[in-house]
Amino acid sequence: MRKKKIKVLLFILLFTLLLIPRGKANAMEVVDYDEHEDDLVLLSSNTKYYKVITTYNNSSLNSLNVFGEFLEPTSQVIEITYEEYMNFDPNNSIVVNESHTVEYAYMFITSYLFQNGSYYRYKNLVNWKSFPSYRGNDIIGIGFYNTVTPVSSAFQQEYCSYSQGCGTASFHLTGTFSEGISAVFPMVVYNDLYSLSSMLYVDVEKTNPNSTVTLQLSSADYAHATSEVALATAFALHNVAQDVSIILNSNISSKYYSPSDVSILWHGSW
Repeated sequence: MRKKKIKVLLFILLFTLLLIPRGKANAMEVVDYDEHEDDLVLLSSNTKYYKVITTYNNSSLNSLNVFGEFLEPTSQVIEITYEEYMNFDPNNSIVVNESHTVEYAYMFITSYLFQNGSYYRYKNLVNWKSFPSYRGNDIIGIGFYNTVTPVSSAFQQEYCSYSQGCGTASFHLTGTFSEGISAVFPMVVYNDLYSLSSMLYVDVEKTNPNSTVTLQLSSADYAHATSEVALATAFALHNVAQDVSIILNSNISSKYYSPSDVSILWHGSW
């Protein structure tokens, strides 16, 4: 009995430690979130709104196909207007019938491009209006041209909960690629959330200091897990590229849905 209690306490301690904000060392500097947007010059932004319809099987028997394989939830992502997004009532996000539960999640993604002194900053902001009931290890990413190279980055979740109040969480794994950057992170799991967003930004410099850059791309993307994928697995089995943003390995692609990326093309001499 004593051994069982010790195991339970160790599990609680481990879970608590995973929720503590911390940074991840990388060849690129990962900084604490302290954006000071008043010091930045906003050059461009683009926002898209999405409705996600996810269908879950109600019966465990219905969750297996004829080969005994687990049936993943199915999700359909639809781009919608700002008016539809604003008019949706989050109290109507769940519909249950005899064999299935249908969940409606609403979100928007905004891509930003700033000038930040001698650098440029690309930022991805994802905000949920109604929250997916399953919250696992998600991926937020930014794709860009290889004419620029990351210098520093920051990631943060912001949330408000009726029971826990408002706070932030910044634990994540940072992925740096030749044409993009990502953060893989556990979503905040409180059941009584009324606000939830995640943010990733990256400051970039010219890959070739002697070149002139005349076109920049900031492509914001997001992948939400609909079933269990370990943090390390999600980190290892994804990539980020300039035009398609987050690329998921076939071993995990069925466990995620991803809206279309939100891109900015900016013309100017740098």
